[in-house]
Amino acid sequence: MRGAAPLVLLVLLVAAPGCAGDVPTSVLVTIEAESGVGEIDGISLDIFDDAGTAVSARRLGADAGASISLPATVVLYPPRPGTLRLRALASFQGTLRAEGAVQAAAKAGEQIEAKLTLSIGRLADRDGDGVPDAVDNCPDIANPEQKPCVGDARPELGDGDATSDADASVDGPRDATHDGDGDATSDADTTVDTVTPDTTGDTTMDLPPCTCPLGCKPGTVTCKRLVPAGGFTASTFQSLSPITADGSIDTTNCSGLGISGTVQSRGGVSACVLAVTRFQLNPNRIVTVFGSRPLVLLVDGDVEIRGLLDLGAEGVTPGPGGFAGGVTPPGGPGMPGAGPGGGATCTCASGADDCGGGGASSGATGARGGAEGT
Repeated sequence: MRGAAPLVLLVLLVAAPGCAGDVPTSVLVTIEAESGVGEIDGISLDIFDDAGTAVSARRLGADAGASISLPATVVLYPPRPGTLRLRALASFQGTLRAEGAVQAAAKAGEQIEAKLTLSIGRLADRDGDGVPDAVDNCPDIANPEQKPCVGDARPELGDGDATSDADASVDGPRDATHDGDGDATSDADTTVDTVTPDTTGDTTMDLPPCTCPLGCKPGTVTCKRLVPAGGFTASTFQSLSPITADGSIDTTNCSGLGISGTVQSRGGVSACVLAVTRFQLNPNRIVTVFGSRPLVLLVDGDVEIRGLLDLGAEGVTPGPGGFAGGVTPPGGPGMPGAGPGGGATCTCASGADDCGGGGASSGATGARGGAEGT
């Protein structure tokens, strides 16, 4: 799905023959993602038509180990005109990240266009059947196979087929746990069957299993997400390849490792903010951070530091965003550092080059340096 080359997907295996030169009935679908979705390496596509599920869990993937570049295009060739309902699930390394849905009305002899936008987490699905409300033909009745909705044309056709039921009850959606006999009669239980069994035994449908890395918000299938401390934000999470060679980050220009960040000010502090989908520093590799601003790393995925991320000061050269250290020339007198609370000027004895360093700050003012001889 990289670049401009579209993927061609046949909705059904057999289409009605047409005359030579006819424009095929088709739908050009553009798949894009909202800001913050992050890196994805697989998209699973479901397509529903007026009869039910036409395509189930068709995977659209990149090369092994590669990410999918969005926006991407997919061409659908339905065998006949009509409304198609599409749902896409996007994942990265097996973890669900986003979902999108769109409806498109295919027209005979034309190619129409539709746009499917992937949104973070799962879309609203009030009947809990795994099909989002935006494309669910029965949004209030669990119907995972998306067969004709109960009561659409003839209320007595509860199972959606062309034959009237032999009893007065309405068949509900079936799964492997309930209505397993597959006949035309509803089971005697009073619960509504769902994609996942009603393990609590009440009349409330269970939600689909939560597949979010940090869990779901209570009573929903919406993913929980980390909110960065300090008020710093990421307009877009950039893709950063695993770091396999030594490199550096310059916080003054707010760039490095092949990407650029943004300078943001919060609470009187001007910081360089780098927002990436993951941060992987390979063994025996060193990334040196320097510059006039502190560094804020916002990572939307995994952080793996097996090498050295060096943000330290060196001699009188401060770490990124730090104050310059004090200088004591041979024979003194010592000069204080530039930071608040730095050691005071002292007079050193002959041959002494250091009057005592200051203490670490731990995010506050550092301790004063010790006097000579203590």
